[in-house]
Amino acid sequence: MNRTIAMKLLALFWAFLFPVYAFSQFNETFSGAGITSNNPWTGDLNLFRINDYGQFQFSSPEKKAGSASLSVSIPHEKTMTWEMDVKLDFKTSNSNNLRIYVHASEQDTFYIQVGNNDQEISFYEKKSKAESLISGRTLLKDQFISIRLTLEDDRKWTLYTRKREESHFQNEGEYNLSQPLGDGQEALLFFNFRYVKARISNFYIDNIKVTNGISEIPDPLPPTTPEQPVDLELQDIKQMDAKELQFIFNQPVDISKATCTIDDTIDVKDIGYGNEKSIVNTRLPLSLEEGKEYIFTWKALYDLEGNAFPTKNWGVEYENDKEDIPPSQSKPGQVLINEVMANPKGLTAFPETEYVELYNLSDASVSLKGWTFIYDGKETMIPSDYILPPKGYAVLYKAGRDINVDKPSQAIGLEKFPAALANTGKTLALKDASGSQIDRFDYPAAKAGISWERLAESCYLSTDIRGGTPGSANSNPDNIVNPPEPGLPTPEPDAVASGDIVFNEILPNPFTGGSEYIELFNRSNRAIPLTGLAIASRKEDGTLNGYYSLSSITAPIIAGGFALLTKNKEGVASFYLLKNPEAVYELKLPTLTNTTATLVLFNQKEGSIVDEIAYSSKWHNPSVKDQKGVALERISPKGKTQDATNWTSATALAGYGTPGYENSQFDSDDNPNASDISAPAQREDGLYYIIYHLDGSGYSCRAYIFDMSGKQVAQIANHELLGTSGEITWDGRAATGNKLRSGVYIFFIELYNTNGKTIQSKKVFLVR
Repeated sequence: MNRTIAMKLLALFWAFLFPVYAFSQFNETFSGAGITSNNPWTGDLNLFRINDYGQFQFSSPEKKAGSASLSVSIPHEKTMTWEMDVKLDFKTSNSNNLRIYVHASEQDTFYIQVGNNDQEISFYEKKSKAESLISGRTLLKDQFISIRLTLEDDRKWTLYTRKREESHFQNEGEYNLSQPLGDGQEALLFFNFRYVKARISNFYIDNIKVTNGISEIPDPLPPTTPEQPVDLELQDIKQMDAKELQFIFNQPVDISKATCTIDDTIDVKDIGYGNEKSIVNTRLPLSLEEGKEYIFTWKALYDLEGNAFPTKNWGVEYENDKEDIPPSQSKPGQVLINEVMANPKGLTAFPETEYVELYNLSDASVSLKGWTFIYDGKETMIPSDYILPPKGYAVLYKAGRDINVDKPSQAIGLEKFPAALANTGKTLALKDASGSQIDRFDYPAAKAGISWERLAESCYLSTDIRGGTPGSANSNPDNIVNPPEPGLPTPEPDAVASGDIVFNEILPNPFTGGSEYIELFNRSNRAIPLTGLAIASRKEDGTLNGYYSLSSITAPIIAGGFALLTKNKEGVASFYLLKNPEAVYELKLPTLTNTTATLVLFNQKEGSIVDEIAYSSKWHNPSVKDQKGVALERISPKGKTQDATNWTSATALAGYGTPGYENSQFDSDDNPNASDISAPAQREDGLYYIIYHLDGSGYSCRAYIFDMSGKQVAQIANHELLGTSGEITWDGRAATGNKLRSGVYIFFIELYNTNGKTIQSKKVFLVR
């Protein structure tokens, strides 16, 4: 090596190491307040930060290729050990890697290189050129790797690595120098991050330790505790087409505040969830060019507990790998318009998003390239080359809206999908790329929260308990009872079996100005008409005190559906949320007494009892002191109606009643044995939400916020009755009424029920 060049290299290292600090042992876990001029690090300090996970992260604001260095001086000893954790959150190359220099002299330098074209961790000596002394194993992308390098007697180098899931270090190799290093050596800890534009913030280091002698090989790091945030990992980027990508993460994410940009210049505004909250669909404002790499940057991503993830960059090289299926293979009737959700109002199992489902009836794949969807004569192009597999489904919807579809079907967002499908019914059609009509369907007037499903040339209202089957086989048509055609007499219904329909919620003591109500629930697996049923109250002598027919209710109750009966619909709507107004019916009913009464639901024609309840005000939760306006809710649909333990008060969080939809105290008997309570997480509206799932009903709670010194600063709940699952909200204000300062706080909640069971939970969270 040229002596002048060698001296310049050594001078460069010493320049980064000035002023010189002497350490017989160096230990850095990056748990302090940050990088300051008072610590031994020198170099490009402004390009590094300690992130939210206590890791040292390179974060350059520049938009071009380059390198950055960071170093600390370490006195030379003949026997030494270097240890650290590193992570390169991308596919490495000869231009994108990390070099860790450990020794320098006029003659040569020694360094560990993390990453190259072969994704290896290796040890090099550089004289006139770099020579690999130890070639390590392949580096696994997107995870921390522990590295250990030892020098014995100034001559023997040994390299070890360990993946997080491994219990011991693996010996990658040893190398003995031909002669000892000798005098004139300078031990180093010199990190050189080499990057191109796409990789400017994806380098991480942590847990650095340099010791004199050969240190004992440490035990593996303990597993991450549930209280610590888990690194966000991108498992896959699915290329739906040139304008739509699907980002698949290793855990659910909160995208309410997320932003996504392409090459730091183009904003992606059309962002929504896929089938799960770990899948994020993006509709791009440009068409990706095949073979060109694009850098997608995500900011303000959170997990569902409100923990922030660091800003992430991911590179995408678009490849059009769609199966080439000529559109001419399609034939009329091969693809059906199979299901239509025109009025999603009141849906709880899915987002309230309108959709049209397509079904490939054939045994061959069909390319939708160039196809058009037609609504009321207006054509909308299906955006790209989607492949509909044999017997497969695809769901069309308005791009940008939330939608859940059953796996493994695909959701296809159309920018010009109608903003609202007409509830009165319209004509839908499907044409292939040649303009030939493949299918046509005239859907009837829509019913809120229930889809129309196809059956040959006819259709029926879905009997699925969710209200529809987007992306999967239609519900069983043998279970349906269609509404009668206009002008035709109502058919005599079959007798409803005992227990098919049950009393589910009762409000006998309404608010002043409100109205009593009775809620019925269909717990059978088929749609059931109410036209042949009646309700009566039972006298003390056992006889019925007249009866009130339900024949005015022409629509059946779907399986798992509700019917809310009241004398005054407005008297209910004025005090309670009506998620499904079309399930609320105004008619004459027995008068409900506040303390106790017996109600009977029966078949008018044969007099058989379908369900009976003798309710009591004593069924309310003891914590409810004022019962006015508080409904009694059935806990388990499967449980007995006349079981006092199967009834309790509706929760304050649900507004003291849930008319026409699932009870706040609902328990499907499938609840887990353990309760689950999330940390407060802020949403787009500025409120903080605590999501809970409890192991049973009847819990009351107290909830508080403490600062890190242990001082109580806010109270969220004070002996409030909770349901089996739901949300608690908090406005982010202290007890004084002022907004809390940004920072880390502790959420504490205590739950208790009348059986004496107590649950306590403490969570650390961030106030912004």
